[in-house]
Amino acid sequence: MKEREAIFDRYKQGSEWAEKNRGDTGAIDKARELVEESLITAARYHHSEGRNIKKEAEALAKMGDATAEARWKKARSEYGFAAIAYDKYIERFPHSAQFYDLLFSLAECYFWSGNYEKATAGFARVRDTNAGEKHRADAAYNVTLAIDRRIEQLIAQKKMESRAHPQQTKDGKALEGGPGPDPIPDIVMDGVKARDLFATIVPKSERVPTVWYFAAEWFYKYKNFDEARRRFEMIATQHPTTVEAENSAKLIIESYRLVGNWGAGEEWARKLLAMQV
Repeated sequence: MKEREAIFDRYKQGSEWAEKNRGDTGAIDKARELVEESLITAARYHHSEGRNIKKEAEALAKMGDATAEARWKKARSEYGFAAIAYDKYIERFPHSAQFYDLLFSLAECYFWSGNYEKATAGFARVRDTNAGEKHRADAAYNVTLAIDRRIEQLIAQKKMESRAHPQQTKDGKALEGGPGPDPIPDIVMDGVKARDLFATIVPKSERVPTVWYFAAEWFYKYKNFDEARRRFEMIATQHPTTVEAENSAKLIIESYRLVGNWGAGEEWARKLLAMQV
C-alpha cells in the first residue's frame, strides 16, 4: 500500500514531477495510467482481503474461537486500506467508467472498516446520484444500517442514551421519566428519514415492513405515541400478514394501556381482530 501511495504522491497534480513534465503529454498520459492502475489494484486487493478475512472471522466467531476478534480487527484494517485507495481513485478519476460501482465499493469499505459516519454519507451518495441505478436499492437500505451502527457506537461511547420501550411507574399512575414525547436526537431522525426514503425508492421490497417497523419503534421509544401509532397502523393495514404487523398491533394496544386509555385500546383490539392481524 505504501509503495502505491508513493506512486500516487509522485505523479499527482501539483507534484514536483508534474511541474517538470507539464508540457510532456506522453509522459503525463503514462503517469496517469500508472497511477490509475496502481490505485485500483490496491483498492481491489485490500477489498478482497477484507472480505476473505471477514468470512474467516465470522466462522471463528460461530465456533466461539477467541481469535475471532483479532481477525475482525485485521478485516477492518484491510477495508480501511481499500477505502483510502478507492477514495483517492474516485477523486483523481471522476470520469472513469467504473465511477458508479466504485462509489458503492467505497461506501461498503467504510462500513466494514467501522467508519459508519462516512459509510452513511457514501451510501447516501450512491442512493442519490444520477450516475446509475444498479446499486440504488441496496445503497438506500445500507444507509439505514450504517446509521443504526453509528447509533450503537454513540451509545457504547456514552455519547447517546440507550432507549427501551416506555414503562409505567411502579404505582401504575404515570410513565417512567415523564409523559413525553421526549426530544428525538437528530441521528435517530436521520434514520427515520432514511427508512422512509428506502420505502419510497423500493416500495415493493420485502424489507419495507421491517424498515417501517423500526422507524415507528423509534417514535414509540421516545413516547411520541401519536406518530408511532400512525406508523404502526400503516404497517398493520398494508402488510397484515407479516410479523411486523402483529408486533405493530401489540404496541398500538400497549401504547394506549401505558397512558391509561383502556377504551381506545379495546377499540383497537377489536379493529385489529377484524383485520385479522
